[in-house]
Amino acid sequence: MIDKEVTILLLAGGQSRRLGGGDKCLKILEKEVILDKILKKILPQNESIILNANGDPNRFSKYSFPVVKDTIEGHLGPLVGVLSGMEWVKENQKNKKYIVSIATDTPFFPNNIINKLYNTIKNRPEKIICASWKGRANPVFAIWPISLSHNLRADILSGARKIDSWTAKYGIYAVNFISPNDPFFNINTPEDLELANQIMRAKK
Repeated sequence: MIDKEVTILLLAGGQSRRLGGGDKCLKILEKEVILDKILKKILPQNESIILNANGDPNRFSKYSFPVVKDTIEGHLGPLVGVLSGMEWVKENQKNKKYIVSIATDTPFFPNNIINKLYNTIKNRPEKIICASWKGRANPVFAIWPISLSHNLRADILSGARKIDSWTAKYGIYAVNFISPNDPFFNINTPEDLELANQIMRAKK
């Protein structure tokens, strides 16, 4: 059922300035491309995947999923990535009701996140369900009704940029994930990448 209603949106549209440019998800983490590590977590839950990234899509040519560029130019942040995913799915997968957004610079997210977000949204009145850890919500990891795409586009064109503010406007519920370490630690700098390597080695 989840494959029939949900498409996974991998967010990789950032410019990675603090990491020297390029795609964070194509950096090497413990001898493996970060994106490959992420896909190993996602594919057992859902095989319907698209990736939001700008520039030449051929750098992702080894992968079978569609690459979707921002539908509003200007590198305006993850809200535009979410909108772009919604609009692509709305046009190309008309049976889908939701997208689940996953940040591709955050390799330690919980293995069951997609199923847990999906099961929660089926039983909650809030329009958007996001993940949290120790009370700190992370709306980049969320399940979004595609029916919100028109509102999201209008609000972005009116100046909306902050994902926290926009999700609060439409109703958001946070699902807590229990972990001794922050599962939503994201890689922004070379120091972060080295720390992620240390965490990965410690898990072995």
